[in-house]
Amino acid sequence: MLGSSLILALAVAVGAASVPRNSPVVELKNGSYYGTHNSVYNQDLFLGMRYAQAPLNDLRFRHPQPLNSTWDGVRNATEYQSKCYQYGYPSGPLSGGTDDCLHLNVVRPSAAVKDKLPVLVWIHGGGLVGGYSGDPSSNLSYIIDESVKLGSPIIGISINYRLGAWGFLWSSAVKAAGVGNNGFRDQRLALQWVQENIAAFGASQLTAFGGRDDGLFRAAILESGTGFPTAFGEVEDKDAPTFEKGYKTLLRRTNCDSAKDSLQCLRKVPSLELAQIVGNVSFPVWLDIIDGDFIRDSRSELIRHSKFVPVPIIHGVASDDGDFFAQRGINTTQEWEAYLRKEGASKATIEAISALYPDIPRVGLPSAFEGRPLGSLAPYGSQ
Repeated sequence: MLGSSLILALAVAVGAASVPRNSPVVELKNGSYYGTHNSVYNQDLFLGMRYAQAPLNDLRFRHPQPLNSTWDGVRNATEYQSKCYQYGYPSGPLSGGTDDCLHLNVVRPSAAVKDKLPVLVWIHGGGLVGGYSGDPSSNLSYIIDESVKLGSPIIGISINYRLGAWGFLWSSAVKAAGVGNNGFRDQRLALQWVQENIAAFGASQLTAFGGRDDGLFRAAILESGTGFPTAFGEVEDKDAPTFEKGYKTLLRRTNCDSAKDSLQCLRKVPSLELAQIVGNVSFPVWLDIIDGDFIRDSRSELIRHSKFVPVPIIHGVASDDGDFFAQRGINTTQEWEAYLRKEGASKATIEAISALYPDIPRVGLPSAFEGRPLGSLAPYGSQ
């Protein structure tokens, strides 16, 4: 008995010693984490914390499952974890990531940890096929530093969620199993984790970039994209024949086309092998779909009938957000009008668009440019 007690005491001592001195520590519902302190911005960062069970093996292509275990000691939360599998937009080969990616990050001002601060959750963009919470171009330190300077400090959170087929696989088999739109369900489970744990970081209310009403957030900020269907978005009904075609292609390439349970067969394909196969199925783009559950109707119909969460909203755009889709090399008004005609625009529509968006030479293309540079610096042309 004495020996057991001594071993336990040593284990506790070793666990305590493994936490770097002066590291911020937070005790959450399932266990404790230690983070890192950023002395430049005077912020505490808790990075790469798991908010769901790893969606591996039998949990692949299923709704995310909440954490169901606790741990002793203090876990390391000082580094961003792996991004979810990434693909080109609107479709393209695998460009990195992993399927064990359901992590989030919390950044707070160090000087205000005793105050109950509002919370801002950043849900990254990327067309549901790319993007990740640790992207250096959208880290949370800047916006939190600005909030402190303004005298209204906030806590920032960023999350990963499954992308492409991993988060938005669809077919009659997926529909029958009721496991569609898993990437969006990841986002919601992350918000639930936040509600359960954020008070430990010194927070009060939550503002999110997205949602459906279970009291998970009190306001939202919408940037990039619209609430209406696009050429790549929700354009098909619940049966989604185009997605069915893509699903059957996926089954053939994984030798799951003769399996009695095709989804279960896909769950057994080695992760990286499946990720590469998914990236080589060029059509369709695996995106959100009307599944009759999470998304019950088209966005336009939901908006028309006021079936949305009535919370305060800020709605804006991201600078040059459409550059990726823009036609390049347009140098004259005639070329501009020809491009619109090719896309199916009528004469009246072309005239209306041209009136709303006249050619103003002093405005850069994209807007980050000043004026109209020449050659390789002007990929979109001079108009």
